[in-house]
Amino acid sequence: EADVHSGLFKNDERSKWLNFTNEIYRVTTGLYQRTGETVPDDPAKFKKNALGVIEGSYQEAMARNRWPSLRLIPFDSPQELIQALLDKNVVAVIEEIPVMDSLLSQMGMRGEISLKSSQLETNGVHSAIPQERNEIINWIEDGFSQITPMELGELERRWISDPDKRIYFDPQKKETVQQKEFGLKGITGIILTVISLMALTLYFLNYYLKKARAKGSVEKFFQSSKIRKMGVGVIGLFLIITLLLAWTATIYIDQRVRNDTGTTLGIILQSTQDALKIWVENNKDGLNQLLIEPELLRLAENLLVLPRNRETLIESSAQIAMREFFQTRFEASDKEGFYIISPDYVSIGNSKDANIGATNIIANEREDLIKKVFQGKIVFVPPIHSNISTGARLDENNTEEPTMFFVGPLRNNHGKIIAAVSIRLDPFKNFTRLTQGGRIGETGETYAFSKQGYLYTVSRFAEQMEKQGLLPKGQKGILKIKVTDPGGNLMTGFSNPIPPKDRSLTLMAESATQGNSGTNTIGYRDYRGVPVLGAWLWDEALGMGLTSKIDLKEALDPFYFVRNILLLVLSVIVIFSLFLTALSAWVGEQTNLTLRKARDDLEQRVRDRTD
Repeated sequence: EADVHSGLFKNDERSKWLNFTNEIYRVTTGLYQRTGETVPDDPAKFKKNALGVIEGSYQEAMARNRWPSLRLIPFDSPQELIQALLDKNVVAVIEEIPVMDSLLSQMGMRGEISLKSSQLETNGVHSAIPQERNEIINWIEDGFSQITPMELGELERRWISDPDKRIYFDPQKKETVQQKEFGLKGITGIILTVISLMALTLYFLNYYLKKARAKGSVEKFFQSSKIRKMGVGVIGLFLIITLLLAWTATIYIDQRVRNDTGTTLGIILQSTQDALKIWVENNKDGLNQLLIEPELLRLAENLLVLPRNRETLIESSAQIAMREFFQTRFEASDKEGFYIISPDYVSIGNSKDANIGATNIIANEREDLIKKVFQGKIVFVPPIHSNISTGARLDENNTEEPTMFFVGPLRNNHGKIIAAVSIRLDPFKNFTRLTQGGRIGETGETYAFSKQGYLYTVSRFAEQMEKQGLLPKGQKGILKIKVTDPGGNLMTGFSNPIPPKDRSLTLMAESATQGNSGTNTIGYRDYRGVPVLGAWLWDEALGMGLTSKIDLKEALDPFYFVRNILLLVLSVIVIFSLFLTALSAWVGEQTNLTLRKARDDLEQRVRDRTD
């Protein structure tokens, strides 16, 4: 029923009833495995091990044709394919790299599943049109011709997070590579041009000297203005070439520093993400061990049978016993408290009296996550607002302290989920410390943020923003600073009348909250309005974005240092060259005057003697 298919592989069977446009993209099929495991590069060597494919896909047909003895298990979707690999139902999967790359980024599983081999197959993708509608091909190709390589690159970045796997122009990667190549090739070209011009100058100088000798006017030639102009021209050419070389060198150094900074930020970002994932998994494992303790189940069942009355719940012996149970297990740990949550989301147990008998704060703030718990999953709840203090930070300026939880389902002896157990942690402690390890230099900062753009971790510049009146006293930024673009540098006095909550997100946050990963080595404003370089990603599994950035000025300090030295050396060369040119011209003129006077004196003596 459709007139156009946006993208198909071209083969003989399809060509019988479809016409294809020119190739619009190239897709490589790869072999994916669980990270850390050893599997063969060649599917033919898998023997009896099962590999996953999408049912009815090109990859399934290709695998069955190339490796008839291969044991393939078909799945309905790429998501099921990934889950089967994680559940160890298959040892590896065969799928298109762009599809896997995009899904792994969205699901936050890039560290758990990795590409083993990208050499299986590469195919061109074409738009396809029924043969009776052949006129549409020209329209499609005309439309594609209007899209610039940069626009195609931006579209590709939404799907392909790894720059090395992109094929279109990438303003963050391929542009700098082109400029880098231009720098090296440009320097080589200029040097060859200099040598050619010097050879050409010597050739013409020799030519003029030969003509002058033939006419007997060598002396006039050297005394003429032509030779002086030629000398000035050569010096001028030398200065121009020197300036061109210096300009090319500064471009190359600038891009090299930016690229190296972007690479460093990317490594820091990946390390921070890995550390947070390990921390989250360790806490989930700890909670899972707690959930299977018979004593916890017995105490929770005692609380569940009590009336949902605040005083009754607080004063019950089951509540006291529950608090003693958790107190013994929280000693020498970073746990701050607990909740026992009934299936109707009421807090029936708590380490403190607050919120008991009322709807749990997690249900109020993140109902989507508490629902997952009662579906049988252990979840991580990123920082949310709470009026229950974990320490001494609540005061007149800080009436809502951020807190975070790990929540898991509590099952009875029949396997039925009867309650949820949440463990409370302080986001100012280990969670923030893991991101603070990603700070470099004086202005480097790595932080986590929500889908709405609010900081989940402490801001490195909280005190600086407090002094500027941009953050209330005593605040550290968690759930208080929104990663928006103020439009100018707030640290130098710029003021924006629009409240931060109504401003647009920064370039980084806007990209990350749409599920994209990226790196910017050109420069963009952060939440302070300060120009920065940065790398970012969105981790669906953690439910947050992560970014690592550094002030543009600090990042480019090495470049500015080298540039200033280069300018100093260049200035000395230019001044010295001009001085030598002037000195040479003056000496030449004085020499000519002396020679002419000597010649005139000699001629006069000859005339006197002959007379």
